[in-house]
Amino acid sequence: MNRGDLGEVWEFAKRHKGLVASVVLPTLLVFRFPGPVMMAMRFVPQALLTLVALAVRVGGTSGLHSLWKLVGHLVSTGASGAAAQARAYTAARKLHREAGRRAAEEKARAQTRSGGGGSGSGGSAGRRGRWK
Repeated sequence: MNRGDLGEVWEFAKRHKGLVASVVLPTLLVFRFPGPVMMAMRFVPQALLTLVALAVRVGGTSGLHSLWKLVGHLVSTGASGAAAQARAYTAARKLHREAGRRAAEEKARAQTRSGGGGSGSGGSAGRRGRWK
């Protein structure tokens, strides 16, 4: 190999693209942009843990599906759009939970009116449920 002749190096890089992409390129990025790389190393794991916590909160495979939809929305609209979607989702879950709670209370009241609740115990339980 002659001095200044990089033909063999170029051939090696062409044959071993995976090695270049996984070792050389990240090394060049770290040395060229140390600040942004350190910032990414600090915040990317936190963002991933937040997304995993969100998936666990939603629960099960449907939670992972919702997480995937949220990540897609985050990529397409940015963080503010994804945050708005997450707030809307949380509000919808609260409304759904409230509707279920109201339906259960009405069912308990109907049972009390029809005599299925026992002697006087249903009325106080209904009042307690309203003040929660």
